Amino acid sequence: MRNFLNIKVILAIFIDFLLAGLALNISKYIRLNFIEDIKLESLCASLLLPIIFIFLDIYKRPWKYFSISDLWILVKACLIANIFIFLTIFIFNRLENIPRLVILLNLFTLVFLTGSVRIIYRS
Repeated sequence: MRNFLNIKVILAIFIDFLLAGLALNISKYIRLNFIEDIKLESLCASLLLPIIFIFLDIYKRPWKYFSISDLWILVKACLIANIFIFLTIFIFNRLENIPRLVILLNLFTLVFLTGSVRIIYRS
């Protein structure tokens, strides 16, 4: 619990929260070519990413030493988070206005955004 009181970890959680919402909106924009309003299910879904990252100990790995093995762990965590994100959206509105391609695009944009932020920090 002491690790989560660190300001760097809190900042990383906030960044991942923003990136999860951004990835969902980018993937919808790529598929639908227009930007929708931010909805309640998008906010709840973007809260799931940091929660899953906490359970999978992603925040215990320092960004300063981010490597390929850390990237594979991040990809696995993003895959699990993506599954839970769309299960949550399915519970809210049964994926009514969300094409199936958005699910796959969200995984790739989520991995790209979270990985690129960590790689940029490392460099």
